[in-house]
Amino acid sequence: MIITYDLKAELLALYGYLSNPGPGYDTMFHSMSGGLGGGFFGTAALYLSPFDLIYSFIPVKYLPNAIWFMIVFKIGLCGLFCSAFLKRNVKTSLSGVMCVLLSCCYALMSYNIVYSVSPMWYDAVMLLPLLALLSEKIILGKKSPAFVLIMAFCIISDYYMAYMVAIALILYVLFRLIEDGNSIKDSAKRFCILTYHGLLSAGLSMFVIIPVLYDFKRGKLAEGDIGLTGDFIKNSLVDVLLSFKSQNYPGFDFNASPNIFCGSVVLVLAVVWLILGKKNAKGRLSALAVIVFYFLSFIFGPLDRAWHGLREPVCFSVRYAFTFVFFMICFAARGINALKNLNNESIKKYSGLLCGIAVLYTFIELYMNGSFVVAMINTEMKYTYSDEYYRLCDVVEKLVPYEELDNANSYGRVVAAFKVSDYDGALFGYDGLSQFTSSYNYEVHNFFRSLGLGSYYQNMSSFGITPPVMGLISAKYYLNFYTDASSVYDTVAEYRGYTLYQNNADLPLAFEINPEPDEVTEFTSDPFENINIVYDELFDSNDECLNFFTKVDHVPYPQRVDSPYDFTYFSSNSFTADKTGNYYFAIDYTGVKTEELSGNGIIVRDYYLDGEYVGSFGNDMYNLCIYLGHLNAGETHVLTLESSSSEIGEIYMYRYETDDYRNFVSRVNGFMIDEIGKNGIKVSGTVEEDSEILMTLPYEDGYKIYVDGEITDYSSYRKTMIKLPVSAGNHEIYVKYTIPGLLAGIIVSVISLLIYVFIFIYKKTN
Repeated sequence: MIITYDLKAELLALYGYLSNPGPGYDTMFHSMSGGLGGGFFGTAALYLSPFDLIYSFIPVKYLPNAIWFMIVFKIGLCGLFCSAFLKRNVKTSLSGVMCVLLSCCYALMSYNIVYSVSPMWYDAVMLLPLLALLSEKIILGKKSPAFVLIMAFCIISDYYMAYMVAIALILYVLFRLIEDGNSIKDSAKRFCILTYHGLLSAGLSMFVIIPVLYDFKRGKLAEGDIGLTGDFIKNSLVDVLLSFKSQNYPGFDFNASPNIFCGSVVLVLAVVWLILGKKNAKGRLSALAVIVFYFLSFIFGPLDRAWHGLREPVCFSVRYAFTFVFFMICFAARGINALKNLNNESIKKYSGLLCGIAVLYTFIELYMNGSFVVAMINTEMKYTYSDEYYRLCDVVEKLVPYEELDNANSYGRVVAAFKVSDYDGALFGYDGLSQFTSSYNYEVHNFFRSLGLGSYYQNMSSFGITPPVMGLISAKYYLNFYTDASSVYDTVAEYRGYTLYQNNADLPLAFEINPEPDEVTEFTSDPFENINIVYDELFDSNDECLNFFTKVDHVPYPQRVDSPYDFTYFSSNSFTADKTGNYYFAIDYTGVKTEELSGNGIIVRDYYLDGEYVGSFGNDMYNLCIYLGHLNAGETHVLTLESSSSEIGEIYMYRYETDDYRNFVSRVNGFMIDEIGKNGIKVSGTVEEDSEILMTLPYEDGYKIYVDGEITDYSSYRKTMIKLPVSAGNHEIYVKYTIPGLLAGIIVSVISLLIYVFIFIYKKTN
């Protein structure tokens, strides 16, 4: 099964969302399937293209098979559109075997093999040759209505990669204008034609672009760091040159060399044209300038970041490498024509034999390179086994109470302590907590990270969940595999080693809180203390202190080194359970450089209780709240942490006050869910005096909240959840969502469409 990396973590889940949207307020515009929910349009615009709508008809269990088919189909379209470009382009006019050969080189380049783990990029790779072909009319000074429509489709399919396609098209048009020997004046006119074609394309796609810009405000732009930092030198010249070699696998690191191998024959033919081409020295010099520009982009960090929208890419280095391969294909096609024009009888006599050898060698080379890259991906990332995927699909289908989730009276979120993807709620059609996309709510993720969840920036994880956090987010069900949680939650069902628990201490989706104080308490590095802070702020009472975690003293043992060669250290702490109850711990550590470690990485790996393995930390998941178990009073235990560093952070040991929390939840004034579905959320309840309601929905633009039919402004609790004022009495609250910026985008797109009709249709008929 080809599922791994981003395809497994993100795309599989989003394709599953198309197949089986969740039971809550889940549509293509708004989703509650991950995090606290919120706007979904930005995620759909980035990850999903019109081609992906086919997954709407595929059951989740068979998605991997459909994905494999679509990857092959899109790679085939890459070759088909490249073939059309080579055959119909006046400067190449290739046909027959060599046209097929170069088209296959483009389709089967290393870039496409590597990016099979993230096929969302394929649309741009497919459309670039088609757009370059359509730009030939613009180069001749003519209009190209098809260019506008296809470019708009490219932007709508993937606005991020369309940005790189636009840069490549500008380079291509400049190269072609110089190659054709146009004067500066004529070139300027044609470039103006290209510009207004591009602006019209952008205008037609503004119904996507403007909402996406609003979406950035809550995610990437909210972080403060826009990614302009980084190394000045990204790759060495030697690394770039080695990228032309077959079976070169640079990996997924953001500093990796580009995936530009597309067959030795392409490189040879391109060099043949640059050296042996007897005509049009300006064209060859401009081609050389294009190659130099790409080499500079591969080598120097600032230029590389400019290609990536002025941000350092997270993995998937040099995402624009396919545009360089396209230029190499263009130059190789000219090399074929240069060989045809040579007055060499030997070459003409043996051209058929040479062509056959080139074809045979190239396909063997592409096959060996593709096999090598796939094997290296499997070595580094590990493809998912079919049996494992089918088993987990079966487990979730059997255990998740879908009928209850579809009922407003029993609706609740589902949290899982295991995962198939990093966005399982979207994959399996329930409203969960885990979420991993590049379109996210930074404040929400940062908030829950402070409460002990394994969350960071674009990733929200359910690992590290504790009962008070479960209660806060209205999580009613807990799926578990690793540990027995029956002393914390009520067991509902078991299947194939997995257990479904019900959380009977969950808060409703909307509940009454006390007015927030003028200043909120600053969070600490201790997640348990932060949980206490949150509850104390939301439900501050004069007669009690709402602390549901009690600190436990522990005594550290001297650290021992298992092996100084692989840097394995064991740090142990002894503690005594002063009461019978449920115990948790967390550790405040970071992946900083140490004398033992040459770079950033995971420090704490596994943890043990009394010598028995309990669990492991995952990548980037530190400061998690870890459940140790139900321990008896008076017993002394030893917690041991296995790490790759002699320096680890502080350990926080706490006892969860189970009865105190359950008694507290029973006294909270909650609102009943009357309706939750595609049309929105409706809740109702009563407050005895003027107060505030907290809704566990993300605080962001786009929500329209009606209290008793009147639209009401809402504020936030810690920039994370929605808070709104209500007066004493009975209330009905109705929540709807509209995409911020969508109306403005539609207006601009309609205006652009009218301009398009006027320029390309009305003027043509008059």
